[in-house]
Amino acid sequence: LHFNPPDQADPVAAPREDLNLVQSLAATGLNMLSQSQTTSAASSRNNGFCSGAVLLLPLLDLHLTRLCSTLDSLRSSSPGSSRSDSGANITLPVRQTISSSPGLGRLEEAGFSGFSVEDTGLTSLRVLYVLLAHSDEVVKAVLLKNQTTEKGNHPAAHKGVCSQNALLQSLLRLCDTQLCGGNSRTEELAVNALKTLCVLIRQTPPTHSDRLQCVLQVVCTCLSADSSVRVVSECVSVLTAMSDHQNLVKQLCSQHNSCVFLKLFQFIRTRLDYQATHTGLVLLDLQVVRLLGRLSQRAERWLNVENTCPCSTELVQTVVILFHHQWLHLHGSTTGSAGVSLQRCSSSSAPWWHSPAAALLRECLLLLHWLLQHHASFSESCRPLLHMYDQMIPAVRETLRKIPDLSESEELALEEICRSDGDDTDDMDIDASS
Repeated sequence: LHFNPPDQADPVAAPREDLNLVQSLAATGLNMLSQSQTTSAASSRNNGFCSGAVLLLPLLDLHLTRLCSTLDSLRSSSPGSSRSDSGANITLPVRQTISSSPGLGRLEEAGFSGFSVEDTGLTSLRVLYVLLAHSDEVVKAVLLKNQTTEKGNHPAAHKGVCSQNALLQSLLRLCDTQLCGGNSRTEELAVNALKTLCVLIRQTPPTHSDRLQCVLQVVCTCLSADSSVRVVSECVSVLTAMSDHQNLVKQLCSQHNSCVFLKLFQFIRTRLDYQATHTGLVLLDLQVVRLLGRLSQRAERWLNVENTCPCSTELVQTVVILFHHQWLHLHGSTTGSAGVSLQRCSSSSAPWWHSPAAALLRECLLLLHWLLQHHASFSESCRPLLHMYDQMIPAVRETLRKIPDLSESEELALEEICRSDGDDTDDMDIDASS
């Protein structure tokens, strides 16, 4: 039921009979879903089986394939683009959507629907998200590999995708912000595709996780210095979902310049998304620190001395920078008044230590403590930032001691990391002379 347009044909003009067939299947699936929902509600069971859900997939496949074909056409026709250029960016005028571009008007004139390809594609992504979250059958159907490989010239970033199920292939390609373009409307497509990919990974059973080997390559493509905080946040969510699959964790560090962690740390340190809010940046930092905390328990080989990837050094430095930056914000060094800063971090109804900013400081404390104990080259990695470390160490204990519900692990970290001025700094193993 997957639609592949014939050669020399309009790549976005699906035959009417194909559309009628998949719409009929989808209608049957919806009827079965409504009946099974009533039955499951009566029996109070929810075992991940949604009868009829897979019948909606051909229609979603058709819409997402048309959307990918349209985006390919726009990219190939954009100034300065070429088939071999995977970084070509689709730039549409402000307030102009994909549907107003050449090629899409013909779809609406043909009477396929009252919506643009962009609208139906975005809706299809959201429907697929719901189906994946509630149906094990849909998850397995999406992960099922095709026997044939789709023909055509695709960017290098997508060559590993072409052997996947057609629906999964479209989903992975839509995650690429370079395919979707650089405006806010098309970024919404990439964000929703990443959300859908994330729920697919979470719902994938361990026996099928090998079908997701190509996901990391897609995430690497999404991460760049000019990515938005929204896109990077969804990429971190995808990496967090991958951390639950041991065979996917093993491939996270690629040991070269395209390492996903190296690109992520560089984004965190440069912060080039000037439209992002402070709260958005704090929440992203918190996501990253929690991801690193999870991986510290599942990918210890990443931190061994044998690891020559630059991300190993960047890991320590990024955590120190985040810890220092958040301490400055909470401690009030930027305003000269700790009390004013702490009040600014709090909401009208909750104390400041319940804010995401305080949570980030606490998570950084635990992660830095773990790195101090386990990272093979902590001292060497931390040395270039010793001035930051020395500045925050004497005062960070004072700030954190104001939190009334510190855990035992946080208390221990405070004792071993946050030394007072009178303590011997040589014990921290980060003295510049070490």
